[in-house]
Amino acid sequence: MKLSAAGFDLIRSFEGYHTALPDGSCKAYLDTLAKPHIWTIGYGVTEGVTADMVLTKEQAEAMFRKELEKHEAIVSRLVRVEIGQSNFDALVSFKFNTGRLKGTGLLKRVNAQDFGNVPAEFMKWVKSKGKVL
Repeated sequence: MKLSAAGFDLIRSFEGYHTALPDGSCKAYLDTLAKPHIWTIGYGVTEGVTADMVLTKEQAEAMFRKELEKHEAIVSRLVRVEIGQSNFDALVSFKFNTGRLKGTGLLKRVNAQDFGNVPAEFMKWVKSKGKVL
């Protein structure tokens, strides 16, 4: 299964485009919510990002798509039951944002088809430094 266009757009809208420069390009920034802190660029991309990196908007979107493909593959590998497109999109978003899925209660509930308790599992991941994001 692949991330839908709607899923891509939703993740992109939540991520935002950081840190935009006057010409529309973006520069890397240090994500201090991440533990450990990590250099990030564009739409929340972290893989291969260095402190001095600057990208055009098109380059940032291409890196974002490439990074999401890796999360799609992980979700596809770990989810052992049939799920709908919106569920898949939500799990890719979760994996992209938290960096986790394997070993979580969320994955356990999904694979047990305990879908009624999945929302509560998502809610366990809405805070950083004790604050709801």
